Amino acid sequence: MNSENYQTPGDVLSFNTNTAVTKNLGVKLVAGDKIDEASVAGSRIIGVSGSTESAVDKTIDVIKGPSKKYVTSGAAYADGAELAVDAAGKFRTATAGQIVVAYALEEATATDQKKLALVLPPSQYRVASANIVALTDNTTGAAGDTLAAIPNPTDSPATADALRDDLNTNVLPVIRDHIASLGAKVNAILAVLDAQGLTL
Repeated sequence: MNSENYQTPGDVLSFNTNTAVTKNLGVKLVAGDKIDEASVAGSRIIGVSGSTESAVDKTIDVIKGPSKKYVTSGAAYADGAELAVDAAGKFRTATAGQIVVAYALEEATATDQKKLALVLPPSQYRVASANIVALTDNTTGAAGDTLAAIPNPTDSPATADALRDDLNTNVLPVIRDHIASLGAKVNAILAVLDAQGLTL
């Protein structure tokens, strides 16, 4: 199954070329119901070119997802990586803000390699996004499952020092615990989302 002609069933559509088109690249629809190689990094595509055609106005097949199809790498990427097209229609790891159009089914170690990918149908495209970094808790508070009532400062403290001591002893520790608890819950939610591949 190492032939670049291999593909699993997907919609095969025929279009005329607007310019020369190379096989195994992401292609876009242009005016006149014709196709060009994708030319904007991270953009939508209508599918992957099924053959090479160097002339204009020649019929070419376009494989639309869902389909397992060989694609041309634009850079090294990992097996299982979310893929987007680059400005040459080649496939590389999607970065934040780019449209995910395929998933790598094989690792690519360099550019211009033919690697099997799961090409997605346009209805399943989504925008890639970066993981939110987990919160670092330096509050010195103790995280818990309950947000306790924050006590009011003592009425009419005798001195500013007395007010400060009251805040330090009775109020600030509770606030620190609240912040620590909220931070722990946020990090727990992020961990679950990340484990499910639901990055934010």
